[in-house]
Amino acid sequence: MRYSRRVIPRLSALPAVFALAFLLSPASVHAAAPRQIAYELYSWPGEPSWRFSVFEGTQTARTLGTILAKKTMLRVSTYLKGRLATMERKDIVYWRVRPEQGLRLPPEEIVQDIRRFMDGAQIILVLPGEAPDAHPSLPPD
Repeated sequence: MRYSRRVIPRLSALPAVFALAFLLSPASVHAAAPRQIAYELYSWPGEPSWRFSVFEGTQTARTLGTILAKKTMLRVSTYLKGRLATMERKDIVYWRVRPEQGLRLPPEEIVQDIRRFMDGAQIILVLPGEAPDAHPSLPPD
């Protein structure tokens, strides 16, 4: 059986056709949608300023040693803002406290400064005792 010259170019275009079909499929559109990630934020007093640690995910029980580790510690709020700037809009950050272990909220002016930064980046901050849905909804995409 011999193929005409018209069939060969069509066969060479098949990978492009399959790629285009995948890109337009509902599954790929859903996979490309941004996902919301939850983070945990911890803070404690240090010298000369407050210290912070941020962890992705909220399902892991973190030890005090993990939270205070030098490799995860952010020494000032400026470094914390740098870490927060890497997050996607609509991500959610739970600020956790453990007063018995020294993990607590910094003074109100620091909390408000960080909240203003996160509001500008459209990242949701949930303080202890707040519900995530208690925040105004973010503007649509």
